[in-house]
Amino acid sequence: MEIAAGENYNLKVTSIEEDHFLLNEEIPLYKDKHLAGLRVGENIAVFVYHNSQGQLVATTQKPYAKVGELATLKVIDMSTAGAFLDWGLPKDILLPLSLIHISQGIVR
Repeated sequence: MEIAAGENYNLKVTSIEEDHFLLNEEIPLYKDKHLAGLRVGENIAVFVYHNSQGQLVATTQKPYAKVGELATLKVIDMSTAGAFLDWGLPKDILLPLSLIHISQGIVR
């Protein structure tokens, strides 16, 4: 199965490393206290996305929206690259400046 960023999956724990679980032999799920009982061979529902290094990673947190969905998101910061939006995961998502339209103080 090919795993793509921006989607929910039910993946199998294939190994346990020092700081993460390896899902489907390729996707890291970093350890957290609520995952303490997770064992090799078990399946877990996760959302897969790219981390800041561009690698696929999994999380049990649910984003406010995923690929193909619409949502109203809070702007966390602005830069010359665009707006950084809170989408419910640790890494904010970038809305490129070229896609930003402001009307009556609302970013669209």
